[in-house]
Amino acid sequence: MVTPAHCSLAIRLFARDCRSGEVLILLVALLVGVTCISAVTFFTDRVRQAVGQQAGEALAGDLRVESNYPLPEEYEASAVAYGVETADVMHFRSVIFSDDSSALTDIRGVSAGYPLRGEIRIADSMTSLPYSAVGIPGRGSAWAEPSLIARLGLQVGDSIQVGQMEIQITKTLEFRPDEGWRFLELAPTLLLNLFDVFDTGLIQPGSVVEYEQLFAAPQKNLETFREELESLIGPEQELDDIQDARPEVRSSLVRAERFLVLSALVSVLLGAIAVAMAARRFLVRHLDNVALMKCVGARHKDVMFLILSQLLFVSITAGILGSALGFLSQYGLTMLVSDLIEARLPGPTLNGWVVGPVIALIITIGFAFPPLYQLKSVPATRVLRRDLGPIPLNLLVAYGFPLAVVCLMLYWIFEDFKLTFYLLGGAALTLGMLYGAGQLLVFSLRKFSIRVGFEWRYGIANVVRRGRESSIQVVAFGVGLMALILLTVVRIQLMEEWQATIPENAPNQFLINIQPNERTLVSHILADNLIDTASFTPLVRARISHINTVPIS
Repeated sequence: MVTPAHCSLAIRLFARDCRSGEVLILLVALLVGVTCISAVTFFTDRVRQAVGQQAGEALAGDLRVESNYPLPEEYEASAVAYGVETADVMHFRSVIFSDDSSALTDIRGVSAGYPLRGEIRIADSMTSLPYSAVGIPGRGSAWAEPSLIARLGLQVGDSIQVGQMEIQITKTLEFRPDEGWRFLELAPTLLLNLFDVFDTGLIQPGSVVEYEQLFAAPQKNLETFREELESLIGPEQELDDIQDARPEVRSSLVRAERFLVLSALVSVLLGAIAVAMAARRFLVRHLDNVALMKCVGARHKDVMFLILSQLLFVSITAGILGSALGFLSQYGLTMLVSDLIEARLPGPTLNGWVVGPVIALIITIGFAFPPLYQLKSVPATRVLRRDLGPIPLNLLVAYGFPLAVVCLMLYWIFEDFKLTFYLLGGAALTLGMLYGAGQLLVFSLRKFSIRVGFEWRYGIANVVRRGRESSIQVVAFGVGLMALILLTVVRIQLMEEWQATIPENAPNQFLINIQPNERTLVSHILADNLIDTASFTPLVRARISHINTVPIS
């Protein structure tokens, strides 16, 4: 049983350890690692939220159903039942007229509520500053992209002929959230009220029209509604969500996040090594104290309770302080990369506050507990014989336990078994080589000590006498240098891989809508200008209905 006398003694010992600096070393080692990993967690979480929001804006909603045919009304009825907002979009390409001028245009009809995510930006004239739009174009009016207005030689307020209907351009369309990056979105946009599209008379049998329905709701409602929607859509329809909006951006984010977490993990592992070394010093200094406690009646479990209480206090303190410092540090990290981030980052979530204390507890248990566990076996007779010590730890406990903790920590952070395996394999090989280099250095110093002066001889003898600890220090310094080199190499390779996603000879100019009778003339023009002529490829609108005679449904 832990008595008040035991607690009083433990408090006095802890206060003495604080004054001697041992607990401070342990606390600082934990604090550095927790601060780094918390700052990165806060920052990457904010970037991930921003990407998710922008991906939703790229769809103008959270979910989007596309089809070449009018969508059934049951989709909207189902959305209303789940409390999901909806908006409808129709778009097709057609030629519009203004006196003797004409232009190919991407006509988009939208219903009230569009866009469900993001905002439309419009301007009062070609030279005015853009601002956020409220609502959609009214009946008989349209918002046109500046390039379309310039192409037709018009001004805001002029009218154009769209099919059978005359429509007035009331605003310039500066930005819409679902602006495409797709190959065929080449014509400037004319944004209309959805009801006006039907009045133009342009929708005829055989017209190539794409129908879209947008959905937006809180995440909880959205997940349930999506399951319902997936059971309703047919093979001629396509369902997109924010995960499909910009996969190349999301892939880049995952790589960058792993790079940042890897850099933070280096600090965590260095802090873990420092914790292990501080715990060994803590063990040596407390052998006599534990023997004395046992002489006054403390049992093995009492000693372990007091030691674990101190470790728990240190880890909780480091976790809270490290999370707070990481929370402040991520704002500095955001300022450093502000030129590279165009979006406004949302506020941090609770993930960073959870990761910090958990990492502190993991490091403490994995690297400080095994050596301190030996205090349990300190004999009470040590107060009479200083040569008596604790039972040495089994190698499996001394090294296997920290290794298992590191494995679990890496897998918890990355959730990628293959990446975790590569990291552990590379780390094990590096640590083994560094420890071997440390042992070789100690052996070389032993031979070198007989050739130096008296003062150097005592210093070298001190290093040789603590050969194991000296080798561990070489490992710690080596890991630090290796981390700097690794991060530099990985950063360069990361940039090269991103650049390599675009082929070196990728085309950057395209000719579209070449008619069969124009192919020969276009080929001659390209040849006269010394431009290599690629094969002409027909643009065909199609949809997969069967795979090897099996319907895709």
